[in-house]
Amino acid sequence: MSRFVNIVVISTLLSMVSCSPKTETVKGDDCRVTYVGRTDYSVPGEPRQWAAGAYFTFAFDGTGCELNVRNEYGFNYIEVIVDTLAPVRIALDSINNHINIGRIQSTFKDTISQVVNIHPNLVSGYHQVMVVRDTETGHGYTQVQEITTTGLQQWEPQTTMRMEFIGNSITCGAEAYCDLVPYGEGRWGDRHMAYMAYGPRTARALNAQWSLTSVSGIGLIHSCCNMDTIIMPRVYDTIALREGRGEWDFSYQPDVVCCCLGQNDGIQDVDTFRMEYVGFVKRLRGYYPEARIVLLGSPMANEELRAYTAEMLPNVVGELGDEKVTYMMFSRSWNSGGGEHPDVSEHALIAEELTKYLKELMNIN
Repeated sequence: MSRFVNIVVISTLLSMVSCSPKTETVKGDDCRVTYVGRTDYSVPGEPRQWAAGAYFTFAFDGTGCELNVRNEYGFNYIEVIVDTLAPVRIALDSINNHINIGRIQSTFKDTISQVVNIHPNLVSGYHQVMVVRDTETGHGYTQVQEITTTGLQQWEPQTTMRMEFIGNSITCGAEAYCDLVPYGEGRWGDRHMAYMAYGPRTARALNAQWSLTSVSGIGLIHSCCNMDTIIMPRVYDTIALREGRGEWDFSYQPDVVCCCLGQNDGIQDVDTFRMEYVGFVKRLRGYYPEARIVLLGSPMANEELRAYTAEMLPNVVGELGDEKVTYMMFSRSWNSGGGEHPDVSEHALIAEELTKYLKELMNIN
């Protein structure tokens, strides 16, 4: 081989190396990582999410990536979706969690860190990642400390609208997934699955982003479970809803707001409840001047509460006199999950009814 050919070969190899994506490690607030839902950016480099269903997205060019995710209290569940592959549910059982996406490595777990394999043997190329919280605000925040990968890129699913779902444990997807940990066993949160709850399902069916503003046990004027000072109107403006901490800036502006409150209130004085609901919807209108607002009956209510709600909601809508505020009652109650909540399969049915209603309301094919 001639000296000239050697130079050409070496030059070509150097060119190939210089053009290949480089591995880099970035902080969680890198501009190529997109956060959806109520997110706290007050600590530089450490975006934090508390809400059920809150998520972040990014893309990379390679065979895998690594996430360092920190838990406030050491216990949360997340769903990781890579490309169009099935979601992978992961328990984050320590303060610091090291997650490998697409790489074959042995799993190591102790009280300090956790390594999880997701979709091993990814082919080299462009991959899209979505990471969704299954658990809710009372479990403390999850925070991306670092992402290590090659060819990190911004990726946001192509959506036509934004949606917000306001509610209680049903909206959180609480007690919906009893397949691995039966009701009455394990820990509170083991059966949470916000990603498969009716809100995110409805949003995905409508090609929309979603944000869940929900707390288990919360009500409009009365909450259960010893939450005497926590009602939705008091904590709605905050980021960590269960504790009412952090001021939310309403940078996320939904096109549709679905409000599902009343299950934990139960049967209340008619005039008091109507007045408080009217006042809360007026607040929502102030935050979201153009949004459609849909008041929902509870999908797990008993017959007495269903009858009360069926009378209450049209009165609230009528008093508001806002053509963009409507209400919807579901066809039945669903109670096959833990504590008579809807299970995952029933959330699909709830979402199907709500999706159909919204498509008709908004003339969506």
